[in-house]
Amino acid sequence: MRRIPSLLVVLAVATAGCATGTPMPRDAALDLSRIELGAPAASEWQPLAAVATAPATTAAPLAPRARPDVGGLWISHVSLLGGGRWLDKNDWSPLEHQLVFGLEIDESYAETGNGYEVGALYAHDEDDLESTTYEVYGGYRYTFGPAEQELHPFVSLGVAASRAELDAGSTDDDTVFGAYARAGLLWDIGDRVRLGVDYRRLFADDYDFDVGGSNVHADADYDQVTLSLGYEF
Repeated sequence: MRRIPSLLVVLAVATAGCATGTPMPRDAALDLSRIELGAPAASEWQPLAAVATAPATTAAPLAPRARPDVGGLWISHVSLLGGGRWLDKNDWSPLEHQLVFGLEIDESYAETGNGYEVGALYAHDEDDLESTTYEVYGGYRYTFGPAEQELHPFVSLGVAASRAELDAGSTDDDTVFGAYARAGLLWDIGDRVRLGVDYRRLFADDYDFDVGGSNVHADADYDQVTLSLGYEF
């Protein structure tokens, strides 16, 4: 019978110990909704109305067409030329209208438009007589507008040496020197290819031919229009 009180004392002490512990609240069950799986903190959430009324980001303006870096700051072309040349009718009839072909190299500095041109021309016509002219030239060229645009007006001034052969039963030739002025328009149709048209005026001394024992003077001045096909290198 003495063991019963002792057992009661032990149970009382155990019960008291459990009473002094922190009881788990009824609502302390596991709440999966409170587990953060990479979601932003509550302070980062914005009302839907605030998002809807936020100003849209302004799109950056389109940049101008970028020119491919082919020759760096120097823009260089090699071009084929073809067109017509008009000489003084009084001196050259019936050879006053001549076909002309040529090859040209030009370079210009992209930032300023300053540059140069050098080339060679071949002109020919024949009827009862025959005339052939070879010309080399070089000079200063200024190209208008930025390198990125497609159309490029230009002007140039230079010097030329022209050698003409005249066949009138007997053949003679003469070489003269002169200066020229030129103006044209170039059009980029691709990253490296361009078309052009230009007008040239040459001012030079007269040719002096000795044909069939006769001394013949012929005006070397001419007007010329050519089309060009250029390739940038």
